Amino acid sequence: MKRKIKNALKQAFEPPRPLSKESFLQSLPLPRCGSHDFVMSQIGYIPLWVWGISLAVLLVALFSARYMKKDTLGILSACIPFVASCAVSESGKSMVCRMAELEKASLFSLKSVILARLGIIGTSHLLLLCLISPLAGAGNLSSTLRSGVYLLLPYLLTTWLSLVFSRKLHGKDITYLCMGTAIAVSGLCVISRIRLYSFYRPEIFPCWLGMSAALAALTALAYYRSIQRTEELSWNLF
Repeated sequence: MKRKIKNALKQAFEPPRPLSKESFLQSLPLPRCGSHDFVMSQIGYIPLWVWGISLAVLLVALFSARYMKKDTLGILSACIPFVASCAVSESGKSMVCRMAELEKASLFSLKSVILARLGIIGTSHLLLLCLISPLAGAGNLSSTLRSGVYLLLPYLLTTWLSLVFSRKLHGKDITYLCMGTAIAVSGLCVISRIRLYSFYRPEIFPCWLGMSAALAALTALAYYRSIQRTEELSWNLF
């Protein structure tokens, strides 16, 4: 008796099979998003404080070049690590906000999302370095090139250390770690300008070039490994 009742209820409440389901799904308009549109759409997801720090450093550079010309390079060297920390903290935002799984299920992979945002931030930081290097170099071409390298090295050092340390941590600890690394590198820049001023002599410049090249390679490798970590977050929704 109970079995008959269950079968009757099942037949009464079972939805009918859809007719022409496949043809209906194929008739629906599919939204299309090209690579260019995708990259441009990611600009809106970058928080305002990332742009605010870059703008603040640019304003500091303009102010220092106007009123503290001799100290401009030292001031910008102490500020640039905080700019670098933005890129690393943004690359780990998906894991910090626990959105990595959802972004893995989107049209574009999590790797594409991270690479797009890092590309946007990296381009803006490169533009920032190009703008503040002449201010730190007092408009002289050779001084501008050296100043660019002097600013690039703490940027790369902060980025590399933050990426290396961030692989050991998860969640919001990554943000605190990036900020702590930026503070440490900034303090190191201040000390070097005060105690090791001879290290900034033109004849020592090749050493700066070598260290910058080495840090650039290490940073690229660290970014590669960090992006590869996103594969560990993949899961099958179906």
